[in-house]
Amino acid sequence: MVPAGYSFGDFFEGLSDYKDYINNHKYANNYDYNKAVFLMSDIKFKDNGFLILKPDSTFSTPIGVLNYEEYNDEFFHGFSPDREAPIYPRAGQGSSGLCPEMQEKPSKDKELPGIFVLY
Repeated sequence: MVPAGYSFGDFFEGLSDYKDYINNHKYANNYDYNKAVFLMSDIKFKDNGFLILKPDSTFSTPIGVLNYEEYNDEFFHGFSPDREAPIYPRAGQGSSGLCPEMQEKPSKDKELPGIFVLY
């Protein structure tokens, strides 16, 4: 996440040490393909010659693409740096604060599972 209106100039300058990745033919093919798809689909993106930045909130990205999302001051509405985050106990915790599986010492069977052969 980046602030709304963030200038990526310094970010791209910091990545300049990695510009030789574009010389890898597999990376270059993915980069060129994704750039062509974004151009033909009229999807907005930023480009520095070896990395594409796309405004998108999804986690998965194709090779050569980095998603980012912008936020504004409303995003932090209700957050306070002075307020401590609440700690919620996990379901199934015992009085010791550990899950029931963690309260007992694991047996040899649990420590060394058997070897399974798949045919």
